[in-house]
Order: sequence, then C-alpha cells, then structure tokens
Amino acid sequence: MLIVGLGNPGRQYAKTRHNIGYMVVEDFAAKIGATFKEEKRFLGKMAKGVVGDVTVRMLLPETYMNRSGMAVRKTADFFGINAADILVVADDVAIDFGMARIRPKGGAGGHNGLKDITLHLGTTKYCRLRIGIGDREHGDLSGHVLSGFNKEEKERLDDIVVDGADIVRRWCREDIITIMNDVNVKQKSSTENEENKEQEETPKE
Repeated sequence: MLIVGLGNPGRQYAKTRHNIGYMVVEDFAAKIGATFKEEKRFLGKMAKGVVGDVTVRMLLPETYMNRSGMAVRKTADFFGINAADILVVADDVAIDFGMARIRPKGGAGGHNGLKDITLHLGTTKYCRLRIGIGDREHGDLSGHVLSGFNKEEKERLDDIVVDGADIVRRWCREDIITIMNDVNVKQKSSTENEENKEQEETPKE
C-alpha cells in the first residue's frame, strides 16, 4: 500500500492550507513509528511502516503540488503497487473546513496535484481522502490555498489532522466502502444538523 500526502516543500509552505495532506500523513507516520527520509529517486520523502500485518509506504512528493504525479508513478512502479492500493490525501476548497471525504476513485475536482497524479497513473481509480480547507471569502484561489489558517481554524487544526490520520489508518485495514459509509455519511449528517440549527436560530420576519 502507498499513502501519499500532497503539499509543497519548504518552510514557507509548511502551515498553509494546501499542505494539510502533508500534515495528515506526517501525523499518521508518527503514530505507527515511521520516519521520513529523503529519497531522490522517488522525488520526495519516504517512510515505511506496518499496520496490523500490512506493510505501508508513505510518500511526501517534493516536486511542488502541480507536479506530484511523477513522484507517485515512480514509487508505485518501483514497488509494484497498483493504483487501487494508493491513497492520496489532499486539501479541498469545495468541502467545509475540517470535513473529510474518502472515495475509491473520481475526478480531480480542480485540484492540480490530483490532476497530475491521474495523468501519470493513467487512471482515476486510486483512492483519495480530501480534507476540507474551506473556500475563499474573497481574492483568488491560489492566494487562498497558499495562505495560513486563521485563529479559529488553528484552534481546530490539530484535531482535524488527528482525525484525518485515523481515517488513513482505517483505510489500511478496512474496506473503503465501510469507511465511506461511516465517514462521509456521518459528516454529511453533521453538516445538515449545523445548517438546520442555523435556520432554527435565524429570527423570522
């Protein structure tokens, strides 16, 4: 199995919205006692660990977001990993901040990192865990994804990263449909409850 965390290398990007994929996979690696090391042949940092009886490899591409695909392809080819056994963790502006969605396949949804991975793998049939970073209130998309989190978001960020890492761990051991039925449905229900609560609290004219 291969778990890929998407982000941009460099200290200046470390705590930006676009790097939440890095954050989640780094947290997961730490929890299973895996350590990342530079691997130039794979164009990124690699780690190896075990979950149950499953060997898991983790990759943080250092090619910058828009060119993540080559790193994923090189790693998958070298270790003989099928696309269906790859999980890519990425940010998503179309999902509310802190919410998560997991799917066994799908489109890129405008995410350039996912686009490049699809291009190099030649298929959309790889798993992806998308972590919501919220949409921009104003300004351009690039500025938003490369920006830091606000005060309220920072207070929630650690818990969001931990929850994401827990989903990654489940993916290593459970059927993805089971995880989807739990994570996706539960979070959809949570969002609907919040919307209903807001409607109830809105004064009627």
